[in-house]
Amino acid sequence: MIILIIMSVGTAGTAADATVFGTHSILKGSPHSPYQLNLKKDVPVFIGGISLMLAAKTVKPNYRKYTPDDLAAVSRNDVNGFDRIAVGPSSQKMSEWSYVTNALTLNTVWLLFLSEDARDDVIKILVMYAEAHVIYPLITFWINPLAARKRPYFYSEKETNEMRLGTFAQSSFPSGHANYGFCFAVLFGNIFNDYFPDSPWRYVVWPFALGCATGTAYLRYAGHWHFPSDIIAGAATGSLIGWFIPCIHRKKTENKISMHPVLGEYIGVNAEIDLKFRSRR
Repeated sequence: MIILIIMSVGTAGTAADATVFGTHSILKGSPHSPYQLNLKKDVPVFIGGISLMLAAKTVKPNYRKYTPDDLAAVSRNDVNGFDRIAVGPSSQKMSEWSYVTNALTLNTVWLLFLSEDARDDVIKILVMYAEAHVIYPLITFWINPLAARKRPYFYSEKETNEMRLGTFAQSSFPSGHANYGFCFAVLFGNIFNDYFPDSPWRYVVWPFALGCATGTAYLRYAGHWHFPSDIIAGAATGSLIGWFIPCIHRKKTENKISMHPVLGEYIGVNAEIDLKFRSRR
């Protein structure tokens, strides 16, 4: 997990002292920003996310202990027909490349800062990326040990017993790499859309970001680390997170749908729809 450390330094003095990026204070952000930070939303995201990550450490995994004799009875036919195609020995090379494509997906964020408005909003953008880093791991931290699904290579006779007998072989669902990749691909695409709603580059940015995430997903499948259903689930949850983060930070508009996390007697998401209609004359 990559941890983004955001440091804010306040200075008193001339207007030039407050000018960090462009012509606006880094703390205030761009006057044209589509986003705003709100302690009532951001603090619960960080506290709730970190608390749930720590709580996940107390979950008792449903991993089963296997012996070499147990593996002799394991067959690829134990896998459902849809996922069976993924069964095969693991590929370390494919795994290494999947980390490269995920790193490429994450680093698309720096393309945003080619714009002065985005540079002025560096704090807001990095806060959103930090929140995504807090939320996306919750999917695998909680579901992987409870689902305890075997990886495709577990069912392959060509795989080494050492790999098949390890508990890592029982953490297939959902795909953490697909979750990560699509989370940051969709997050980047949504932020780009909000800053440049009329830009023709949207038709380049989205295919590129989603292409990187899809590349990661394919490598996890081709390397026999995940089943197709693992990847679909990971891509779906990651995409939802990538959509949710910008949603809770967008400035209010005349017609709006606002969402924010709630911490109290219960933990959840509060959604509000505010529609205003104008009468015709």
